[in-house]
Amino acid sequence: MKYLPGLTYTITQTVNSVTSVDFTGDKAELDKLPVAQLPIVLQNKTNLKYTITTGSENPKFFSGNVLFLNSENTRKLNNEEMGEAADSLKLKKFLGGFAHDIFKIDSLKYPKLTDSLKKVILTLVNGILIDFPDKRLKPGDTFTQDGQINMPVSGKMITINIHTVYKLISTKNNAAFFDVSQTAMLKTHTEQGDMEIRGTGNGHIFYDMQYGFFRLYQNSLKLNFTTQNGKLTMNGSSNIFSMYQTGITVK
Repeated sequence: MKYLPGLTYTITQTVNSVTSVDFTGDKAELDKLPVAQLPIVLQNKTNLKYTITTGSENPKFFSGNVLFLNSENTRKLNNEEMGEAADSLKLKKFLGGFAHDIFKIDSLKYPKLTDSLKKVILTLVNGILIDFPDKRLKPGDTFTQDGQINMPVSGKMITINIHTVYKLISTKNNAAFFDVSQTAMLKTHTEQGDMEIRGTGNGHIFYDMQYGFFRLYQNSLKLNFTTQNGKLTMNGSSNIFSMYQTGITVK
């Protein structure tokens, strides 16, 4: 799966998540926690709409740009509105190019672009690509891909390893339909103590064989995590629903 020259991809991304965190253990230590109530429940909704327009100079090396049409993020903490996060992308355009199927931003045009924002943009463009096998697939065939997602835990961004299995269910009228299953696992050490994260997910893909790109990708992922820190144990869960929709037009 890759971007083709001479096209405009309009991608709408929706991500809804609910994360719940609770603490158990020594009462004196619990009383020291800087929270008004337990469990802590964080709801997050993100909506993005952006276009990726590709040039037609050369099938292997061609220009491209990313234009963000809409960017919204709302959050609730224990059902209390936290307000919308600052929108730093809406109506912003970033020029660059595609080489070996990967988009890169023209850094000379954006000397003040921070590394963190640059990483967000490149992840949105390159991170959604699926690495299909070279062989022709038939219904029932599967292939796998390993990747990562970032999730905030206790105010820190944690990188979680995700193993994804794609299974071709059927093909019809130049479209392919896939089932998706995922497993997630991470064992790491944080400032709060040793952390273990495990999870599973499932979803579906509607893939356009004419353009070699998905038209719809939706997925639900459930994660459970535990951290032991001294006399306290933190237990949490996160339910994440993601949906990507793609419109494709010829320039």
